[in-house]
Amino acid sequence: MRRSSRTPATAFFQYDDTGATPRDEPFLAACTDEQWRSIAARCARHAADAVALRANLQGSRRPRALVAGGGLLGLEAAHALHELGVDVTIAERSTRLLSRALDERASDMLRSYFESVGISVRAEIELAAICGEDRVTGVRTVGGETIACDTVLVAAGMTARRELATDAGLRIGRGVIVDEQMRTSDPDIFAVGDVAEFAGHTWGLWTVAVRQAQVAATVIAGGDDRFVDQVPKTTLKGCGLYVVSFGSVHAEPDDVAIVDEDWAKHRYRKVVLRQGRVVGGVFLGHDEDAVAAEQAVEEERRLNPDDIARLGTRDWTPLRADPVAIS
Repeated sequence: MRRSSRTPATAFFQYDDTGATPRDEPFLAACTDEQWRSIAARCARHAADAVALRANLQGSRRPRALVAGGGLLGLEAAHALHELGVDVTIAERSTRLLSRALDERASDMLRSYFESVGISVRAEIELAAICGEDRVTGVRTVGGETIACDTVLVAAGMTARRELATDAGLRIGRGVIVDEQMRTSDPDIFAVGDVAEFAGHTWGLWTVAVRQAQVAATVIAGGDDRFVDQVPKTTLKGCGLYVVSFGSVHAEPDDVAIVDEDWAKHRYRKVVLRQGRVVGGVFLGHDEDAVAAEQAVEEERRLNPDDIARLGTRDWTPLRADPVAIS
């Protein structure tokens, strides 16, 4: 059955099955304030924006930057600015860094690492406004504190643009609500990626978007596929410390979690076992063990009691399918 939809510009489109793909936008709550606009706050969407930001910072005698957001992009940006000689402060609204991807111990160690290289981290802090008239002089928090800086970089996630879905009468929450086949409340319309909300989550990650698109494409083509929601793989790059998490990072009551940590070297490794099967892991450093653990998760590999005991003695070779092949 063919249907039609009217856009805000009054153009009509006919469709049988379609995918809803409204563009997402960064979460810049304070951009509604005219003060942000008066000091030329901009979104960094293109390489030219990054080049202009770098030139501006390098033109300052003692540049100070505040990065709003302690997620992947915020941490990578903060470290890059630090490498340019900028005095950097990270402001994170939640209680800790990468709170959805890391357990509490790993998150605390990651914060310790950033502070050890000279980057200040402020948690449980929310920005209310940027200070300054013709240039940035600082930010004011919801609690009334003023933090001095001359550059503000916001990397605080995204908000799905739901206008098209709302106009089409689709069910929405934080995003466009979909089922396990990526169907919206109108079974002939599919939504994937940053705009799609499944099981209460809008992950905003490329790997999730690709998997959702695969499911939708298969179903639209007449096949059968299902999207299974889980904490997606998270990898932090370019910060001088290898950080990755995947699968179940928090142990359920009947699970076994094996943890090995070295705070002095900022090295952390953790695997979660469910009935002997490796179901998730968190790693700071230990890149070879991380690769082996992720492969074990993908293969649904089970470890025998002796191998599990060896992990507890800091011998992680049982995770490797071929211990001889990985030195």
